[in-house]
Amino acid sequence: MLAFNPSDGAGGMAVASRVFRRPAHGVVFTLYSPLAFPMKPILTALLVATMTWLTACETIPVQEMSDARQAYRAAQQAGAERYAPALIAEVKVLMEDADRFLAEGRYSLAGKVAERARALAIKARKKALAAQAAGS
Repeated sequence: MLAFNPSDGAGGMAVASRVFRRPAHGVVFTLYSPLAFPMKPILTALLVATMTWLTACETIPVQEMSDARQAYRAAQQAGAERYAPALIAEVKVLMEDADRFLAEGRYSLAGKVAERARALAIKARKKALAAQAAGS
């Protein structure tokens, strides 16, 4: 049985209560919840907002770092150190910075730097491949 008992000493607030009966033993007890049913949508919204906020916290940029490392290796294999030395040197510095930011726990910055390093590594690879095609 579910009942609202506004006069149970809760200061006029409607308090949800549930009466449990055990017929075999003749035991009757009541559990009171300070959460009235009209509060449930508000609490649900608060819970959803809290969970959204928690999942929006910084996460380790694993994918960005991996993508940047792969692009850097691909640029090296394409000969970027010979055909685009300034770009590949900048990529190397950016990768070192990203690793340092990652170690310091500055994940957002590490992710942004890794994305920049990836973009420059792709550019260096394209430049190296174009130079090789033009030279052969």
